[in-house]
Amino acid sequence: AVPCGQVSSALSPCMSYLTGGGDDPEARCCAGV
Repeated sequence: AVPCGQVSSALSPCMSYLTGGGDDPEARCCAGV
């Protein structure tokens, strides 16, 4: 299992994209997921 904190830090750059606020996911997001 992956620790929740690790998941949160991996997804944090993606949140604006995932919630519809960004046009494209950031490179950090793609690298973290």
